[in-house]
Amino acid sequence: MVWQNFAREAEAPVILAVLSRLVATARRFRLRYDRAEDAVDVLQREFAEWPDALPAVADPQADSSEQAVAAATLVARQYRQKPGISMVEVDDQFFLADRQGAAIHHLNPIGSSIWGLLEQPVTLDEIVEILLTAFPDLDSARVRADVGSLLQELMRKDLLQYGGD
Repeated sequence: MVWQNFAREAEAPVILAVLSRLVATARRFRLRYDRAEDAVDVLQREFAEWPDALPAVADPQADSSEQAVAAATLVARQYRQKPGISMVEVDDQFFLADRQGAAIHHLNPIGSSIWGLLEQPVTLDEIVEILLTAFPDLDSARVRADVGSLLQELMRKDLLQYGGD
């Protein structure tokens, strides 16, 4: 709900606060079935009006070369959180919001850890080194590309700034 809201009548931190309260107090249900076919039958019945075709899903591996190029173009500078950005956690999902309501950005748990590192000025290389120390089995080129893409996206959304260099 928070991730896919379209509200822009208020500042983003206000939107996140309202939606996080709503999600925290809303009744939620988890449906469990002994047989997958029973779940399929219920879903088909309930969603019979939905279109037959599903949207195409991009192959995450297809973007890896683009991500590597994007990361390589990052200047070897330090980055840090821009002041006034709020982070809200809802059901293990993390959201960043600026005061003007221009940006609400979803972070996965690793992204939220990177956001925490960005409280102090830090370089792309330093972030990659920390992640590879914590997760030594990961491919370093992929980690660098993914972190570079995240930094570029956060800069594009005006959630980060250069700092300390």
